[in-house]
Amino acid sequence: MFYGVTALVALVAACWVIVATRAWGLGVSPDSVAYLTTAEQISEGWGIVPHGDPTRLATPHYPPLYPMVLAALRTVNEDLRAAARWLHVALAVLNVLLIALLGARAAGRAGGMVAAFVGLNGAVLEAHAWLLSEPLAMTFTLAGLILLPDGLAPNATPARRRRFLLWAALATGAACLTRYASLALLASGVLGIFVAARGRRRQGLIDATTFAVIAIAPLALWVVRNRFLADTTVNRRLAWFGFDRHHLEQLENTVARWFALRPSSVVEALVAVLLAAAGAWTTVIILRRAATRDAAAVDARRRLEFVRVRNAVLVPFIVCYAALVLVTVAFLDRSTPLDARILLPLQVPLVVLLVSVAMDLLAPRRRWHAPAVAALLFVVTIGLGRSLTLGRELAVDGHGFSAGWWAKSQTVQHVATVPSSTVLYSNAPEVLYVHLGRHAHLLPRAYDADGARRMRWEDATVVWFSRYRRGGTLQAEQEFVRRMGLTRTARLRDGAVYRMAPARPATAPASNPATRK
Repeated sequence: MFYGVTALVALVAACWVIVATRAWGLGVSPDSVAYLTTAEQISEGWGIVPHGDPTRLATPHYPPLYPMVLAALRTVNEDLRAAARWLHVALAVLNVLLIALLGARAAGRAGGMVAAFVGLNGAVLEAHAWLLSEPLAMTFTLAGLILLPDGLAPNATPARRRRFLLWAALATGAACLTRYASLALLASGVLGIFVAARGRRRQGLIDATTFAVIAIAPLALWVVRNRFLADTTVNRRLAWFGFDRHHLEQLENTVARWFALRPSSVVEALVAVLLAAAGAWTTVIILRRAATRDAAAVDARRRLEFVRVRNAVLVPFIVCYAALVLVTVAFLDRSTPLDARILLPLQVPLVVLLVSVAMDLLAPRRRWHAPAVAALLFVVTIGLGRSLTLGRELAVDGHGFSAGWWAKSQTVQHVATVPSSTVLYSNAPEVLYVHLGRHAHLLPRAYDADGARRMRWEDATVVWFSRYRRGGTLQAEQEFVRRMGLTRTARLRDGAVYRMAPARPATAPASNPATRK
């Protein structure tokens, strides 16, 4: 039954991604465009190392593994966005299977079946509908969390322990090379090794050091490359930014979305209650029989295994990732939102931990099975309803820069008639890349005098999308037009096009490949 339920959930997740992205493809954000352009550079033999053109160097702001995978898929499908879409369909299936396996490691097969439904949560599914690195990082993170317990098993042979620690370290290294935030997995792995090595401190130190060296090696090579070629490590600076109430509001909304605590309508809540009441007794009989078989088959050693997975794997990762997010917001980037995307790596281990603890508490208390199953069905039903609603919305309208209304933009259609030799600048250059395949530069900030001089030297055309509000220090349209002395050549329903008189100095302004987009 475990394998059947898990396979069904994985199939539903794959169908959701296929349907939601069928019309407009994966959602595209500014980060997505950075991944796509890097993948193009890598597939053409550029990007990772310079070949005489420093502007065609992959940015150090993002790790390289995800665009490298996209570049490899380009040999099969020249359309990078289409290739990424099918990659994410496959990752949706794989991640559901890995979530179920992690749940089974921490709570038995019944717990694994419950955990599998996390793969149908709207936050998890939506992550697979964006052209971003989260799904691939999620795959490597879950693999590392699943492999690590066998590397920590006290009764396993030394050869088996070393083999699984090696595989866990490789999965951790791949996760770190996909997202910098996966460094939390490395820290939690080292912490988990020490937690599991009570009474074997020397061996624990050897295992932790070996694990850390293997896991950090790929990212260390990337950081050294960045330092030598781009004069930075990860293109971030350290400073105190602090927190504000918006972060707490974002966290509240994210947790509510995880556990579907807010029905979108009264009808949805009533349907969830009726389904929970109707299915509770049938489901509890199935779970009671499964629990009875588990109780007969699972001895004290097996229960200790569940506790070890919780204490040495799940809890350290949750603590390390939460600490990493707090440090990032406070010291590196205050604009980092505590939304479903940033907290996605925390969602699955946290839910699996709660399921594991709940299964232990409910096992000897059969009278609580019916209320527990009813509550579970209520949450799952609301979650599925919201996921279906989200899927329909994405299938109709799309999201991000690939949304349907961008394809119908008058400004985009006008720029399509601009000669390809024209240098373009825009407050949303990603729109032009996605819908026209035109590379444009982001408008210079108010403090970037060199960027303004470069625009004049290049006799640039400025494309302004009025419906897009970019964060940061980019000025409002009228302020930018006044400061740069632009002349409007076209006013469209959703934007405008401007030109500026060329002012060519003897030499072009310097270009910094680490900061120029």
